[in-house]
This record gives sequence, C-alpha cells and structure tokens, in this order.
Amino acid sequence: MNRSVARVAFDSPLPQLDRLFDYAIPPELQSSIRVGGLVKVPFGRAKKLQSAYVIELLEQTEFEGSLAEVASIETVRTILTDKAYRLVRAIADRQGVTLGDVLRSAVPPRAVRIDKNWTRPVLIPLPEPFRAESSQASSAGDSPERQSNSQIRVVTSRPNLIEKHGVFESAWLFDLIESAAENLANGASSIVCVPDFRDTQRFVALAHALGLQGHLNIYEKSATPSEQYARHLLALSDKPQIVVGNRSVLYSPVTNLVEILIWDDEDQSHSDQASPYLASREHALLRQSLEGCRLSFLSHTVSVPLARLIRLGYVIDQSIRFNPDLAFSESQTRFDSLSFATIRSGLKSGPVLVQVANIGIAAGVYCSSCSKRSQCSKCGGGLWLDGGNRATCRACGAFNLNTPCQQCGSTERAMGRAGAQRTVEELGKSFAGVRVSESVAANDQAEIDDSPQIVVATPGLAPIPKHGYAAVVSVDSKVFLARDSLNATEDALRIWANAFALLKPSGKGALIGVPAQIGASVATGNTRNIIERELDDRIQLAFPPATRVLSATGQRESLNLLKTELAAIEGLRILGISTLPSQDSKPAESRLIATFGYQSSNAVAATAKAVQLKLVGSVRVSTSGRARRPLTIKLDDSRVL
Repeated sequence: MNRSVARVAFDSPLPQLDRLFDYAIPPELQSSIRVGGLVKVPFGRAKKLQSAYVIELLEQTEFEGSLAEVASIETVRTILTDKAYRLVRAIADRQGVTLGDVLRSAVPPRAVRIDKNWTRPVLIPLPEPFRAESSQASSAGDSPERQSNSQIRVVTSRPNLIEKHGVFESAWLFDLIESAAENLANGASSIVCVPDFRDTQRFVALAHALGLQGHLNIYEKSATPSEQYARHLLALSDKPQIVVGNRSVLYSPVTNLVEILIWDDEDQSHSDQASPYLASREHALLRQSLEGCRLSFLSHTVSVPLARLIRLGYVIDQSIRFNPDLAFSESQTRFDSLSFATIRSGLKSGPVLVQVANIGIAAGVYCSSCSKRSQCSKCGGGLWLDGGNRATCRACGAFNLNTPCQQCGSTERAMGRAGAQRTVEELGKSFAGVRVSESVAANDQAEIDDSPQIVVATPGLAPIPKHGYAAVVSVDSKVFLARDSLNATEDALRIWANAFALLKPSGKGALIGVPAQIGASVATGNTRNIIERELDDRIQLAFPPATRVLSATGQRESLNLLKTELAAIEGLRILGISTLPSQDSKPAESRLIATFGYQSSNAVAATAKAVQLKLVGSVRVSTSGRARRPLTIKLDDSRVL
C-alpha cells in the first residue's frame, strides 16, 4: 500500500501549532519512514528545518493545496509509540495545554551516538528468592482482584523499618519491590513512581541489595541527555523491567506494562510545577484508563482524592490501620514533659528523630517595637532567619540586613517560632553530651548509624538509621495544621505518619501540641475518620476533589477575557480575581480562580486553549529566548485555595 503522506506533530508550546500537519513523502523515503519516528521538515518561512514526530501515514491528504515534502529521516526507530501519543494527547486535552507542552516531557531529545549504536538489551534471570516466591504465589492462586488487569487499588503500608531477605528497610519499600519482582517473574514490567530523588535512591539501593539491579531502568533527574535517551530506548525494548523514578517516569513508554505503583500520592513533589501541571495521581489514572494495566496507590494514610474514588467505587480499598506505638499531648509548650521523656527513653537504645516545621533559626521575624511582621524591602514578602542568622525573604530570597519596620521605622527585630537550627541549639543545652545534628537539604545525609544521638529535621529530610529510630518526636503540630492550604490537615497526617514510620519495631513516638480529637485518631491509627470528614467538608463547599479547580495568572485585561469566556460554561463558579504582590520591576499580575464539575472538564480545557490562542499576538519573548504566554493557566492546583 502506497503511503505517500506523513501526518506529523511538532514539539512546540505555541497554541497555533497544536495540531497535525501533512507532508508529502518523497519516493526515496517511503520505504524507511515509520510511524513514531522523527523527521526533518520545512515549516513556514523559516529556513532551518524543524524536527517533527510522524503520527500517521496516509495514502492521500485532505489538504487542498500543495504539500511541502519531508526533507529527511532523523531516525527510523519508533520513539513515540501509539500508546504514548494517545497518552500525551489525552493529557494535553485534559489540562488545556498544547501537545508540544507534553511531548517535551514524554520524549527526550534524540542522542545521535546512542541511537546509532543501540543494541537489544540482554535478558537476565531473576534472583532465586523472587523466582521461588512468585512460583509459590502462582500455585497458591492469587485473588481475583489481583489478577484483574483493570484493578485500581489503594493500599496503606505497614509502619516501621523491618528486616526481610537479610536487609533492613521501610515496609513500604519492600511492598513496592516485591510487587514489581512478581511482575518480572511473569515476564512483565512495572513503573514505580516515588516523590523525589531520595526515595528513588533508597529503592535502587534496596533493589541492588536484593540482586535486582540488572532489571532496573532508573529515571534520574541528574541524567545526561544521552542517558535520558538510552533509558527511553531501554523502556521501548521488550525486556521485562522495573522502571523507577519521579513524576516523569509515568511517561516511560514501557511496552509490556502490567502495573503502575505510586508511593505517597499527596506528596507535593508529585505535583508538576511546569506545564502541563499534572500531578502523578491523575497522570497514572489517565494512563491506566488508556492501557488497562493495574494501578496501585501505596501510602501510610489515604489521601482525600483517593478517599473520594473509594467512596465512588472506582478503586478497591485495601488499606489497613497505620498504628505505631505513640502518645500525644495537647501542650502549648513546644517541648513538654512527654517530649523530653520520649527523647530520654529513646537515647538509651539508639537515635532519636525530632521533626520540626521550619528550617533556619526562626520561622518568622517581627518588629520588636510594634510587633508588625517584618517585610522585605524589595517585594513585601515575609522574612525569616536562615542558618546564617540573616533576615531572608520567603518570596524572592533577598537578604534584608537592616530594613526598617514599615509601620514604625524601628530596625530592632524579634524572632518568631524556632526553626531547625535554633531547635538544635536548645536540645544541645537540654541533653548535654549527646550529639545533636540538623538534617536539611544543604547537608543532606541519607543514612546515620544506630548510636544514641538526636537528629532535627523538617519533613522528608530525616536520614535513615540502619535499624530505625528508637524514638520519633514531632513538634510544631499546630503549625502543620494551620498552614494556609486547603490540604493542611491531610498533609499534617501524612507528614506525621511518614515520620513515625521510621521507628524500629520497638520504637516509640510522641506527637506534641495536637488537639485531642486529632491526637487520639493518630495514636489509635484511626485517621481515616478525619480524612472522611475532610472529604465531606470539601463536598459541602464544592471544593476539590469534589470539583476541579482552575487558576490563571497574568495581566488583568487577559484575565477579564478568560473570565468572560468561562462564564458561559454551566456549573463553573468564578471565585474571583485577586492582585498578586509585584516582584522586582515587573508589572503586578493578578490571579483568577474558578471551580467546576468534572462533567464540565472538556469545555473548560477547550475554553482555556481557545483563549490562549486568541492572545497569541501578545506572546512575549523572555530574555532566555523562550516564548512567554500572556496567561499561565493551571488545572487542579488545589493549593491555590
């Protein structure tokens, strides 16, 4: 069959290029061109040829004019599979962004040397323990739910670090590894998506310890362009593998995918801050709906969005109570008798973790004369004291050494709530002779030994002792609960659970300064009732996840155009337009926020794209040479509420 027309897509964020273009295929290229391959084509008046992905090969075009010709073929490999293209197109349509916005995340730039020298990967047998376990599981008969390819399940992992296969690690890591290894034994691949690089490193280290290193395909952010392209080609091969990494791993074009495993879906690192602004949970749900693979959400607490899906009967609930050995207090004192008693007891047998809310010396700075919050002289943002005792702006990062109070003119400052560094100093005085250290991003230490010591860390940055912490004390509870976010309570439960999960089996925890109702629920492992109440409140208020949310940032006149277009959509509620603080010499921008029902999703996304297209004439070019849209539109960023 003569395929003389190639329909191609460009890797461009420009809304006017968010469609497919037809090109004639010269006779000499017709035998080698492939769907999913990369070609060079002319476009418009540009003299330089553009790269484009071949989406479809046709016998003829519906275009009435004369077609330009494909100039050359960059690679005959299929680097954008049909499944990958359908996923990318579905994400773009759901999020109201262009195909090019998503393609940049889904397919790495072609590395010529890797492409030319790539050979088929060698199949490596599984280590004996996993072959035996898988065989035993198969002969015993797995549950019908587990065998179903369309299953979506929510699982809460067991607390504590445990020993299995001669290795100490968190129970949730073993759960991920064992599920993926079972799939390998059946000749299939898995995608394991974890929040950040620390989780990836721990997963990889455990896989190496268990002899699974030859079955890994690691998506690391630090990878070079050549390494990114090589792992993309490995994913495209028919080799059963475990593909592990952060958000971008969900684009991996695994050909024999049987299961996607997501750890801690509500962690902020799962939310993409660049276009298409899609969280890992929604990305995985969308891919599962297209490919029919299994999808498993693992965590220590069930998130509110997943609780909604469980209530709707869309996912299977396999969660259990997260119930470590812990006590709580309602004390207004940051460190009370319970906290000191727990620390002293823990130091008798090993290291102790003290979890705090903020880094630095003080979380806030105030005028000592009039008590007004100190503000940045550059942008007006709030100040905090960093590790060098410098007043630093939270918004723009500028140092404010002797900035006078905007209300009374005084330059004398008072410190607000203690940060991690000041906590280290305070605990050092209270526990003389005990090593007290701070674990922050700047001096991140992945592991510590089992000797008695105190580690002060903010959420997610605690180093892992070889056999777990003897005690974990979490302070600043009211700070976590009072954060300016719709998800504050949900995030607090997750943060506490992840900290207490670092206890060794005999370890004890303490939660300080928490309201009695919440403290009792955490101590008894009955946090699900809090999550269900949160969901009921969101439904009553018509807030996410009961609805979806749109936020748009830009100049007021552009937002007014968007507001007018959105107003015609039934069920959409515009909460308002607010002015944002101006930064540097840039003109002040505003933000529009609206909520809408799931049934209006297609209309909202289409309207957002249409408005962007109308504003295409006002696209500005930044100093980096990249196009800047007049509006930044995000869907499902609930943290703006």
